[in-house]
Amino acid sequence: MSEAVRFRPRAITQLGMWALLVFGGSNLLLAYRQTSGPPLAELHCSRTTHECKEHSSDAFGLTDDYTYGFKLLTNSRVEQIREGTEWVVTDGDTVRSLGGATRDAAQAAEYRRLAAGFEDFLTDPHRDRFDAVYQAVGMSLPLATIFLAVLAIGALYLAFSWWRGWVADLCFDRAAGTVTIDRRPMFFTGKRRMALHLAQLVPVFVEEDRAQTFLGRYGPIKTVKFVRIELRDREGTTYFSYAMPYDDAGKPAADQRIASVRSYFT
Repeated sequence: MSEAVRFRPRAITQLGMWALLVFGGSNLLLAYRQTSGPPLAELHCSRTTHECKEHSSDAFGLTDDYTYGFKLLTNSRVEQIREGTEWVVTDGDTVRSLGGATRDAAQAAEYRRLAAGFEDFLTDPHRDRFDAVYQAVGMSLPLATIFLAVLAIGALYLAFSWWRGWVADLCFDRAAGTVTIDRRPMFFTGKRRMALHLAQLVPVFVEEDRAQTFLGRYGPIKTVKFVRIELRDREGTTYFSYAMPYDDAGKPAADQRIASVRSYFT
């Protein structure tokens, strides 16, 4: 009959993994949308109904539809702000953004053309309609897109490094003299299982200090103690390795697992 010793991360590590997955995935999507071209927006204004209908979507593909009167709309123009060129129009006491800030020269030129055309519509009572389909999400510089992609890949790499071997079981069979290493999931491909003879393995327990960065203005670096359990053969090849927090909160559980593993080798 086999007995299992289970290893799994703490809740804070699980939360960190999911945060990295969301952060990495969203930045990767942003980089892709910037490369493939921002989503299109539509602006349709009718002097007959005295309304403008605006359909827009953000970089994540979420859409919004607005309907508003245009009697108070004046001064369609482009403005230069810190983030780039933006197409705006005055709406009473507020300024309505019609095209997000861009640093792309072609998109900025399109903004200027549309701003002039919309201003002509607003000031010419004989024009019945104004219709435009355009890129309303500002395009960034290629360097910014590359930075987003690198940031996303780095975050996803860290997240999947945690995901790999998310739960690990050491299943010991005293009668057969074997241990089965069962780690799952290995990315998304299912279990990774390996059966070895206890006689060929040596357990190794190593304490190590890791410098971790925490958010905060004062004291961003903190040293955290971990303990690593490894199963190696006589030649030093490592078949199993799992690091656990060895601080005040994690030490009791880690010591219990260490004692359980050690008992099968004595």
